[in-house]
Amino acid sequence: MFIKTVGEVTRLKHIVYLSAATLLGLLLSFLVHAFIEMEYLSWAAEQGKAVTFYGSCALPTLLQLALWVAGGVGGFYLGRFWWRMVYIDRVWARVAKPPISNSSLRETGALAIPAYRQAGVGWNRRIVQKPIL
Repeated sequence: MFIKTVGEVTRLKHIVYLSAATLLGLLLSFLVHAFIEMEYLSWAAEQGKAVTFYGSCALPTLLQLALWVAGGVGGFYLGRFWWRMVYIDRVWARVAKPPISNSSLRETGALAIPAYRQAGVGWNRRIVQKPIL
């Protein structure tokens, strides 16, 4: 990674992080709500059924509230999970495995060299130096 330190973990940063994640969950719940309502209205139109509107929405009030609460709670717990991953466990800072060598890639066929590169000809048909692998 490019960033080696996250900075000091503060209570304010934690509150802002969880608030932003909760807001994201609420916004995603509104998108899910819109998708469900569009599908319901198109299904009702295909079936020729009458739709009862609850205020300005076709979904029952209890379902609207359940989606809103599920989005907020889901966003909060998602924020807690990623807070732990990023700031507590720091999984991004763990040492990565060594890269696979080119020779093993060449043996498996994963490192295929185009025919024009093997011949020493570039994309514009000029003679170029063969790649060093």
